[in-house]
Amino acid sequence: MLRYYEEVAVVIPQPGTEARGANELRTLYGSFMKPGTTAKQIKTHVTEADGIALFTSRWSLTIGDEPPQEFIATTVFRRQSDGGWKALIDNARGPLVLD
Repeated sequence: MLRYYEEVAVVIPQPGTEARGANELRTLYGSFMKPGTTAKQIKTHVTEADGIALFTSRWSLTIGDEPPQEFIATTVFRRQSDGGWKALIDNARGPLVLD
């Protein structure tokens, strides 16, 4: 997972929490990305301007035998010097951050 993020990336996994930088992201994803966990993009939309992209998606998360949960995420990507893209800010639960 970490290869998709910039070294200084911020992930908001749920309202009121943040993981900043590679070490915290490694801990965050290690806490729930275990065998039997799946994340699936359902629908996506990208708007790009001058090397910055806003990625909005409806996605689902299934952990073990629990029913899937659906979320709307907003993520800011930045074009890298090699032409690829990496996430800088990942708000995994989108508008729920307002609750």
